[in-house]
Amino acid sequence: GRYTEAMDHHTLALKIIENSTNTNELDICNTNCDVGVVYYHLGNFKKATTVLEGACSIQREVLGNHHSRVAKTMYHLAIIKRIRYDIDKSLHLLNEAVKIQLSTIGQYNPDTISSQLEIAKSLLDFDEIDEAIMQLGRVFEVQRNILGNEHPDLVETLHFVGICYARKNDETKAMKYFEQCYRMQLKVCKLDCPSVACTKDEIGLILLKQGKSERAFQAFQDSLRIRREIGEDHYEVAYSLFNIGLYFTSKRKYSDALKCFKDAMRISVLAFGLDHPFIGDIHAGVGNVNTRKCQFDEAKSEFTLALKIYDKCMVPKSHCRVTKCEADLERVQVEESLCV
Repeated sequence: GRYTEAMDHHTLALKIIENSTNTNELDICNTNCDVGVVYYHLGNFKKATTVLEGACSIQREVLGNHHSRVAKTMYHLAIIKRIRYDIDKSLHLLNEAVKIQLSTIGQYNPDTISSQLEIAKSLLDFDEIDEAIMQLGRVFEVQRNILGNEHPDLVETLHFVGICYARKNDETKAMKYFEQCYRMQLKVCKLDCPSVACTKDEIGLILLKQGKSERAFQAFQDSLRIRREIGEDHYEVAYSLFNIGLYFTSKRKYSDALKCFKDAMRISVLAFGLDHPFIGDIHAGVGNVNTRKCQFDEAKSEFTLALKIYDKCMVPKSHCRVTKCEADLERVQVEESLCV
């Protein structure tokens, strides 16, 4: 998570390479790829895309279209597209990358496995949960064969298996994977690693559903603290703020909840623009606050806006964020008749 320091080192390396008499276009291009990767970790997706697409074009010219280095750059571009919820293009790039990787570096290479893991995440976005679980299972077995039983890459796979079961509303199984993930993180990651924040968030969401709100709040605060070390306005900070907003909503602290949602919205719009499913999630969160405050017209407006965003982003109708928002919108009518 020390992305600013990483950028300083890569920028210095790029300057040295550019000024070297023994350098070539490919050396500069490959270093630019490293810079582009740090840009997207910092949340500067537009800059990252520009740098990586330029590098990929040069790599294709110099190395040809079927080189493993080209595939790795395609993989990074696919991650950006998935984060920004351009899932079709992300999956297309990943399938092309895996095809190249299997024919050049083979299955038992970390780069190939990383691409296959990213495909599993895209399947999850498409709400193809069972297929995602199978893909993650295959990835996990290959990872264990080449990396051993404890490695940061295994942490990420376990994390997403947990998310799959959480999406299937199997909280017991989901928590089992998240706790296994966290135990491994304590051994192979630093406690301020961004992946720890992700796991804390998921554990907190399950605890919140189970009514263990104070433990959930602590997990969300830990997540927020870790993410703010990257940057106050980093896009992942918005995820933690949103979850804290859910906690405040459950505790009927509506002013605090709305402040969290407002801060999350400001950060997210800067990172993603207005058309992103997470923007819809925030509107739905505000809608739930309005419902609890008996502000039914405002609630209906927020839920309707959320559903429009989900539809525009082509979120599957079966996706939990869509079905929950539809149920919340219907519930407003019932709450309106009961609220005095």
